[in-house]
Amino acid sequence: MFVIAVVSQITDNDQARSPSGYEELDRVLGGGIVAGSLVA
Repeated sequence: MFVIAVVSQITDNDQARSPSGYEELDRVLGGGIVAGSLVA
């Protein structure tokens, strides 16, 4: 399912991030892994 949203209406929710142990991967993921997220 896709939802169209105006960029100015999108909010940012701070999520706790767990370090993966790989510095470059954490950088790509924005600081670590978010519980319940999927990385493909």
